[in-house]
Amino acid sequence: MPSRIHDRLKEYGVVLPQPAPPVANFLPFVLSSTMLYISGQVATKDGEKLTGCLGKDVTIEQGQEAAKWCAVNILAQANVALGGDLTRIVRCVKLGGFVASTPDFFD
Repeated sequence: MPSRIHDRLKEYGVVLPQPAPPVANFLPFVLSSTMLYISGQVATKDGEKLTGCLGKDVTIEQGQEAAKWCAVNILAQANVALGGDLTRIVRCVKLGGFVASTPDFFD
């Protein structure tokens, strides 16, 4: 069920992909009452993992692109969990992120 949120994403050039299958033995999301919990997402674009280490073999721009695709993959999981109705999202309670970088990378 496309919504104004899907339309807005398209304005930014983002079409939600089919979520990638889990990379380990866990559920990609759990909907409990009115709370949606989404498991950690990796940076994948067009089915390819974006990998590397900031300060070593990944530029800041490449790291930003990887972070964008993690966020897109979170929204893709939410889209599936909520039956395509992202308007059901009222609030984000917690969002965590991890960045692979060298010990001396501070940008």
